[in-house]
Amino acid sequence: MDAHGKFEFKIRIGGFTLAQVTGSYTLHVVSAAQPLTLTPASGPLPDETVGQPATGSIAISGGTPPFTLVSASGLPDGVTAAIGPDGASVVLSGAPTAAGDASVTVVVADSGA
Repeated sequence: MDAHGKFEFKIRIGGFTLAQVTGSYTLHVVSAAQPLTLTPASGPLPDETVGQPATGSIAISGGTPPFTLVSASGLPDGVTAAIGPDGASVVLSGAPTAAGDASVTVVVADSGA
């Protein structure tokens, strides 16, 4: 079973006599998802070229989809980041306007509680 959420159920215990006992319970099932990770976790992304479309991406794994890009800071001018169409990556788009190195920080959240 791969469902999570809140389930309500009753248990009735009885025998051959008229005596019965009924109890109402709530069972809260939580996801056993793996920790949320980004790949690469750190280090260099592929080189980009001034004026050419950005091609970098960072894979998202673990956690509970859907994912949300909380922030992406330090991106070169002209480049933006967003959750990719596959829903499991952060993709860079746009085109860098100047050469140089950028120290980029990406924060992603999942929908797990």
